[in-house]
Amino acid sequence: MIRRENIKFFATHDEGFGEPIVEETVIFADEIVAQFKGYDALTFRVMPEPIAEKDNVLDLARCKIFRIDVERDFTDEELDFMSEAKFVDVVRRFAK
Repeated sequence: MIRRENIKFFATHDEGFGEPIVEETVIFADEIVAQFKGYDALTFRVMPEPIAEKDNVLDLARCKIFRIDVERDFTDEELDFMSEAKFVDVVRRFAK
């Protein structure tokens, strides 16, 4: 089941990133966050360890990324479905 928590984002690899950013973020799994920021993509960022072990601080330089092109945002209920479903069932439900 998903939850929303404040996550502090920073980027050790990018001096131009500036100060860390704190924003409410969907925790998709212990080590995965999901973001949709109007990029026409749902972005999953995967950390090598659970985010809670790092006090909800996420270094963008350490994340693996998986993006899905989408034409809209998702509700919490839809994200919950995705977190529990087989990938093929997600494709069947949301394909346009």
